[in-house]
Amino acid sequence: MRNIAIIGCGISGLASAIFLRRSGHSVTLFERFEQPESVGAGIILQPTGMAALEHLELLTSVVAHSSRVDAMVGENRAGKVVMDVHYGDLKPGLHGLGMHRGNLFRCLYDAAGAAGAKVVTGAEIERIETHDKGVMLCATNERRIEGFDMAVVANGWQSRVTQEIDMKMQTKPYSWAALWAIVDMPASVDIHTLSQRYDTASTMIGILPSGLHPQTGKPCASFFWSLRADAYEQWLNTDLGVWRNQVTSLWPELTETMKSFTQHDQLTLANYADRVARTPFAENVVVIGDAAHAMSPQLGQGANLGLVDAWVLAECLDQFEDTNTALRNYADRRKRNIAYAQFASRLLTPVFQSDSGLLWRLRDTFFPLLNRFWFAYKEALRTIVGVKTGILFDRSIIDID
Repeated sequence: MRNIAIIGCGISGLASAIFLRRSGHSVTLFERFEQPESVGAGIILQPTGMAALEHLELLTSVVAHSSRVDAMVGENRAGKVVMDVHYGDLKPGLHGLGMHRGNLFRCLYDAAGAAGAKVVTGAEIERIETHDKGVMLCATNERRIEGFDMAVVANGWQSRVTQEIDMKMQTKPYSWAALWAIVDMPASVDIHTLSQRYDTASTMIGILPSGLHPQTGKPCASFFWSLRADAYEQWLNTDLGVWRNQVTSLWPELTETMKSFTQHDQLTLANYADRVARTPFAENVVVIGDAAHAMSPQLGQGANLGLVDAWVLAECLDQFEDTNTALRNYADRRKRNIAYAQFASRLLTPVFQSDSGLLWRLRDTFFPLLNRFWFAYKEALRTIVGVKTGILFDRSIIDID
């Protein structure tokens, strides 16, 4: 059994801690904040992420705090349905889960503690030094922490740790971002549908049912409004009433929801990046989750890819006695699924968030035709579900067909 350091106490890191502890490894999580917590809006758990949670025996608890998502529906300003996909068309009963990120974090955090994982807070790891027998962690206070056989880097796309490791890492921030907030579930929105409204490709509003609010226990939703990242300062100086009118002019049914926004700081800016790790491992070190493969949230794959990463990593470490052989096997098993998700994300993002005057017209013309052609519609669904590993005739990473 190995003594493993995990850098980052987010979804990927916590899931890894649980999987690895249940395999008998000694695990220590290092978190830079004094109090670990989840930051971000609601997330959608796809069947892939749900399968990983079921393997951890946590799915029942997660479901109790989530909203079942059966469909994704988007309309343009003219009221034309642009996107209309239903999980059950791929397989009866198939669905996603909308969830407040804080509830998923708490579920994983409690399970990691119950499994015996140790958490060290206030420890920002800046560098990892590798050697034949393991790794040494170097923290910001020049503290050196030794004694680990390997390290798992899972601290997000802004991780500084990966800059010190030769993994051929490329990171490109997106020019578009989103404002988000947790709101009461609007009565006018279907509680089982991820609903969106579009105005060309420059404006997108989303409402994701997000289960129960961790503080109030009431049904809540995640509200999203897209904007260019460099337009955020301008938005902060915009009269909030003017902005609320922009939203309700596109989505009148959200009038009551918009009344709850009285200050700019009620909404948080979320920036995104496209990150590729050509080789997501080095000697006795592996990078998982957004630290290895961040992407736009258009496909809702981030947390799900991280959960599957943790699952597969634990299986590989169980299968191979030599750590670096296990890490090479892990990278081989994950590369096709991750590469396809990143390809699809790059392809779709400018269709929904860009300054292009052409792409949104193509979207509004051809997306509604998708449902008429079963093969194309099925592959679009498999992309959303997260099981695809290639463009054509690929094998699903879990059995859902």
